[in-house]
Amino acid sequence: MRRTEATKGEETAVGPVQLLVLGFEHPEFHAEIIEELEKLRESDTVRVIDSLAVYKDAAGEMEVMHLSNLT
Repeated sequence: MRRTEATKGEETAVGPVQLLVLGFEHPEFHAEIIEELEKLRESDTVRVIDSLAVYKDAAGEMEVMHLSNLT
């Protein structure tokens, strides 16, 4: 388990950490994933440290959303 320094000299556990990658053929959702992750966080089921969502439309335009709990 990796430890980092907290702001007041305390150590905070950061691991173990898992990487999860999701891919969707037809992403037709509107913030449902963020809402569900928030519910899981509130129930202490998961702790999202850092996330990146990337969407590329048929014209090749990309949309990126970065959510982070890192300081």
